Amino acid sequence: MWLILQISVDDACNLMLLSSYRHPSERKILLSMSLRVCVILICGPPFSCLFFSLWCAHLPFSLLSRCVFVATAISLSLSLRRYLSLVLSQIQPLMDESQVAQIVEKQVLTVAKAVEDKIDEEIAALDRLDLDDLEALRERRLQQMKKMAEKRSKWVSLGHGEYTEIGEKEFFAAVKASERVVCHFYRENWPCKVMDKHLAILAKQHMETRFLKVHAEKSPFLTEKLRIVVLPTLALVKNAKVDDYVVGFDELGGSDGFSTEVLEERLARAKVIFLEGEGSRPANTSAAKRSVRQSDANSSDSD
Repeated sequence: MWLILQISVDDACNLMLLSSYRHPSERKILLSMSLRVCVILICGPPFSCLFFSLWCAHLPFSLLSRCVFVATAISLSLSLRRYLSLVLSQIQPLMDESQVAQIVEKQVLTVAKAVEDKIDEEIAALDRLDLDDLEALRERRLQQMKKMAEKRSKWVSLGHGEYTEIGEKEFFAAVKASERVVCHFYRENWPCKVMDKHLAILAKQHMETRFLKVHAEKSPFLTEKLRIVVLPTLALVKNAKVDDYVVGFDELGGSDGFSTEVLEERLARAKVIFLEGEGSRPANTSAAKRSVRQSDANSSDSD
């Protein structure tokens, strides 16, 4: 039972990895690399390692892409090795050492031959790739980079990347212009200043979302319409509609000593920011983990 479960999990993970490469040439290269790594992991001859290294050096991709391919190929090939180990562990108690050795030798030779045959097929398939296929792949990646650059340019023009204060009348125009908005309703007190510091950090890390602040006491119509009672309150807006709220510090640990990461995870759960991928930037570890100093003030207060 454990053997079947282990193999099923490995197969599911590897299928997900393989499906993430949508272009046919990427899949062919990934499969070919996986087969090469299988040979190295099972047999380990020096000439196989050398052949694999030389082949990787001639991949028509960037260094980063090569590293991703290698890591994924190793993951795929390790599943095969684990499979053989699990099978042997199941049958070993039933046989003596000589029988096990014969089975291992036979299986290794069979797998090695199958792998070599598959490698030959993949090499032939790669040789048949023409310049048009590679050019199409490069063009697709350039288009993706161009689209992302256009998005970032639009976000910057809308005020993304900065934590800014707006008035009551500007709120509706701002949430209509940006797909995702985090708006902090505040007053001049310590808990709101704590929230300000964390939001200023997150605004620079998440270009995909606009971070705003509105003075609650100067915006009575807006606070009443959105039912803002406790300050600080974050209104999480998606597609011009308030989708969720973060009220006070109750969801952030119950005190003003929470870290920026805690707030970031809460906003990510609401899907108003992305922890990875589109628009997000690597966080400054020391800044993100640094919590604002403790205070004797209450974590939230009521209007």
